Amino acid sequence: MSRHSRRIALNSESYDVFGLGNALVDIQAQVPDEFLTRHGLTKGVMTLVEASRQIEILADIQGVPVHTSSGGSACNTVVGLAGLGGRGYYAGKVGSDAHGTFFQDELKTLGIRSDLAPSPSPTGTCLVLITPDADRTMLTCLSASVELGAPDIDPHRIAASRYVYVEGYLWDAPGPKAACQAAMEQARAHGARVAFSYSDPFCVARARDDFRRLSQEQVDLVFCNRDEACMISGESDGEAACRTIASWGPDVFVTLGEAGACYGSGATFQRIEPFPVKAVDTNGAGDLFAGGVLFGLSRGYTPALAGRLGSYAASRVVLRTGARLPREELAAALTVLERMPG
Repeated sequence: MSRHSRRIALNSESYDVFGLGNALVDIQAQVPDEFLTRHGLTKGVMTLVEASRQIEILADIQGVPVHTSSGGSACNTVVGLAGLGGRGYYAGKVGSDAHGTFFQDELKTLGIRSDLAPSPSPTGTCLVLITPDADRTMLTCLSASVELGAPDIDPHRIAASRYVYVEGYLWDAPGPKAACQAAMEQARAHGARVAFSYSDPFCVARARDDFRRLSQEQVDLVFCNRDEACMISGESDGEAACRTIASWGPDVFVTLGEAGACYGSGATFQRIEPFPVKAVDTNGAGDLFAGGVLFGLSRGYTPALAGRLGSYAASRVVLRTGARLPREELAAALTVLERMPG
């Protein structure tokens, strides 16, 4: 195939979402609180660790049942979108190893297009430790992910996408940060909307000024939870934080845990009611919420209806271990949405 004909083939495809994130293999295990204490881990947050530290912790869960899947925040969001029937593309960096092959094969099976350029470094991993209260503590070893850079951003894929979704975790290393900036610039150039997740309170703490600047100048849609919203806005209440972020210019969805979520756009503010459940594992709830919202918005749903879809998807994923839902459960989410008033 000639270069010219290949470009035509690329442009013939379209995507609801171009996702950009740390390509990680998630390894999930249920542990007691004492396990976190023994290893000096801060509960409920994501911590970056070196490979030696990851190996040490993994050695201590030998014999504990684990669940493995392709992951990373943006990947989980794109997988959720695809499960609802959306078209997703994913960009990241994996290694030329068994984990890298597993990652790419699983995305292909799930119907997600991805041209991950392999690295000689090992594929990154995220160890998700789930305590009895359903909270999750994450240890992330980025490895090959930190080699993601601006050259890995394909402008043809972005030109064919409605949304470019970027995870805030990428802001921690120079190469991935440059990839974020390149993706946002290409989105602007090609008319795609930029969606940005603050990802984690620690990410906001490390890059508060940058995240605020991005929200004011380059981002069309923000996803965050209550803690992240309050940290970046200086507010003490999630709803007030939502209104403040919306006043900066972007539309914003703030998840509020058991209280549901809220949406802000300029002077517009709406509460999104929750679907009450007893959570088993909160890992992936925010990612599935974003996937449901992005699917809804790309299909022309109102923000309120898209938010309800995201809320329902999140309420389902917390009932199981892991950050994924079977396609049949995601299909049921659409059925539930059709029955809602309005």
